[in-house]
Amino acid sequence: MSETLNRIVLNVGCIESRATHGGINPELVYKDSDTIYLGTGLCTSTGISEGIPFDSLSMILVAEKIKREMSMSTVYHQIADVHAKTNEGFNHSAIDRLAYEELETYHRIVERLDFPAYEIMLASKFDKNLEFMEILNSVNVDTTEYRRRELADIEYFRSKKNTKIKVGWTIDSSPQPPIFDERSFDRLYKAHVSSAISFIYSKAGRTFDRERPKASPYINLPYQTRIMLRKGENVREILQRGEESTKDKGILGAKRHLNSILRLYQDVVGETLKGSLEERIEAVISRVFD
Repeated sequence: MSETLNRIVLNVGCIESRATHGGINPELVYKDSDTIYLGTGLCTSTGISEGIPFDSLSMILVAEKIKREMSMSTVYHQIADVHAKTNEGFNHSAIDRLAYEELETYHRIVERLDFPAYEIMLASKFDKNLEFMEILNSVNVDTTEYRRRELADIEYFRSKKNTKIKVGWTIDSSPQPPIFDERSFDRLYKAHVSSAISFIYSKAGRTFDRERPKASPYINLPYQTRIMLRKGENVREILQRGEESTKDKGILGAKRHLNSILRLYQDVVGETLKGSLEERIEAVISRVFD
């Protein structure tokens, strides 16, 4: 394994290090022409997301840190709008609206944080591309259309865009990840498509809900209590609601995770954050939206 990559995995608090060590291909050699890929979804199997949670920054910051410290060329960030439409009963117009809202927000994030060579695109922008269609048609795996497209996405960026590292997220480091966990997609990819890529896993996003404390970093559902990446977010109110709803160590785990993201933010962005957890989160949000 690259010494630099190993150091990043061990030292970045919002990376799930044990799961990541299992996802890294130790035989790969990384060059400055190589790239990083990450994908963010718009839905679960049961509902469409409502905005972008604050802890989606974990994957963005991890990707940017790896790009810089390993002198790689580009981060490719795909928004999975076409994938969301494979779920029966979802309103396609609502998916399109959300996709363009998130595209604008992610563009704003990387512009305000000054992340060059960070390209964001909707999956629908290359979904009919002949090269992509050939790859999609070659993925003969008995799985859902959503997952088949996930496998084709990884292979498209690996084979056509020089991707050597995929940044994703995992719910934990258990040997058998649940079906919605990105590790399940990635294992399917390695088993049926290619092993010539390394997988880095950010820790799961955190909610302030006692029953479901962990969630996707980039999807927010109506029943979740989370700090969101949006102008005017009332961070104090969300933290107070979290204290009231959990009343146990769940709130401590969420705060630890948020603090790890803020430490990585300071490292990558080069901005010193001061004050309480609330004040530091608000400073990041203000930099993006004010």
